[in-house]
Amino acid sequence: MMWGFSVTSMGWWMIVSSLIWLGLIAIAVWAFARWASRPSQPTTSITPAPPSATEILRLRYARGEIDSDIFERMRRDLEASSAEPRTPATVS
Repeated sequence: MMWGFSVTSMGWWMIVSSLIWLGLIAIAVWAFARWASRPSQPTTSITPAPPSATEILRLRYARGEIDSDIFERMRRDLEASSAEPRTPATVS
């Protein structure tokens, strides 16, 4: 007699513990398969370029926020400002 344990109770314990370990291994394999098959995320985030001042002006005109006279005046100002060279003294 082994400290109150019979052979049959030890057999059941071996079956139950084996099933527990097999379950844990199955869960680990499943988790690894899910992790390995997930779509990879891009390493760099590509953000669209912000709209230019002319594009913003055209959008405001299209939405009706400004009229044609203001649009033409602001468009000429933008074209004139982009034609002149930008130096630190003129950027303010």
